[in-house]
Amino acid sequence: MQVPHDLLRFLLRPLSSVAQDGLKIKCADEVTRECYFQVAGWLADYLENSMLHGIYTTRCLICESP
Repeated sequence: MQVPHDLLRFLLRPLSSVAQDGLKIKCADEVTRECYFQVAGWLADYLENSMLHGIYTTRCLICESP
């Protein structure tokens, strides 16, 4: 279970410093503002996702037939 965490940590590492230190961005009104980005995500397999959202698991994923 550690592999997905390590992979996401590797992929999102460049955003880590921006989230802590901020990034100056020029907005449409010509004012420069300091922005802090936050990334949130949620990983779930199909069974967990279908249970949480009440999706029928006995149906075909591609067509409408049971």
